[in-house]
Amino acid sequence: MVTRTRRTIEEQIAEAQAKLKALQEQGKKIKEAKSKRFVLNKDSAGVAELLNQIDSVAKQNGVKAADVIKAVAKLKRTGLLIEHRSTRFDNVMAL
Repeated sequence: MVTRTRRTIEEQIAEAQAKLKALQEQGKKIKEAKSKRFVLNKDSAGVAELLNQIDSVAKQNGVKAADVIKAVAKLKRTGLLIEHRSTRFDNVMAL
């Protein structure tokens, strides 16, 4: 016959504190991972070259830089949606 022993209140408290400590450590790890996310800006490596290339492509094809970015977004299938300002404004004014 198997007998089960009841845990004392002190044992239950110690177990709960251990779980709480583990959760707090996990929360710290998540915060550190979020803080390490890298955001691109114009000082990032290669961004200046990219901007120059976009301008170059726009000049060679006689289009605006925004058109080049739209085309690249479609080619890379990024899911980026760029709306023209006038259509967005018309949609807002229709409400």
